[in-house]
Amino acid sequence: MLLILKKIIYIFLIFGINLYFCSYIVNKVSSRSELRRGFVMSRFGGLAYPFVKLFRYLSKDYRLNIWEFMLFFFSIFIWTIIPFSQSLIILKFDYDLIIVLVFYLLLIFINLVISSRSCHGFNYSNFTKKTAMIFSFFTPVLFSVSSLVLINRTLSLREIVNFQYQNWNIIYQPLGFIVVFAAVFMQFKLLGLPDRNTFLFSETAE
Repeated sequence: MLLILKKIIYIFLIFGINLYFCSYIVNKVSSRSELRRGFVMSRFGGLAYPFVKLFRYLSKDYRLNIWEFMLFFFSIFIWTIIPFSQSLIILKFDYDLIIVLVFYLLLIFINLVISSRSCHGFNYSNFTKKTAMIFSFFTPVLFSVSSLVLINRTLSLREIVNFQYQNWNIIYQPLGFIVVFAAVFMQFKLLGLPDRNTFLFSETAE
C-alpha cells in the first residue's frame, strides 16, 4: 500500500512539474509574440502564475472540429472499449501499440495545423502555443502507455488486452487510469465541451 502511495505521489509530482514548464513555455511564446516583458512574478513568487496562464487557455472558447472529435474519441476508445474486448484486433502488427501512438500523434499534428490556419496564412505563434498545450495533455497518456508496456513486457495490444481481460485498467492499473482520467478531463476543457449542449463541427476560431 505504501509503495502504491509513493507511486501515486511520484506520478502527480511529475504531472504537476510538466504542467508548470509547459505553461511557462506557453507564456514565453505568447509574451514574445505580443512584445510583452515575459514571465513575470506573481504575488505567489511566480509558482502559481504558469497554472493561472494554463487554465486561462483552457477556458477559452474553441469550436469543435472533426479532428478534435476524432482525437477525443480515440482517447476514450483505447482506454475503455479495448480492455473489455478480448478478441478485438485494431491492427495486425507485432508492435501495433506503436502504430496506435503514431496515429494518435498524427491526429494531434493535423489538428494543430488546421487550428493554426487563418485567412492571413499560417499562424506560427498559435501553432506553438497549441503544441505546448497538447503536450501537457498527452504526457499522462504516455505515462500510462509506458507503465502498461513495462508491466506486460510487450508492445502488442492484443497480448496486453488478453492479459488484463479479467482485470480492467481501473483495477489492474489504477495509476494509469487516474492520470488518463485527468488527461481526458483536461481535453474536455480544451474542447469546451462542458459549455455546449450539442456537438457542432465547424472551423476553429482564431
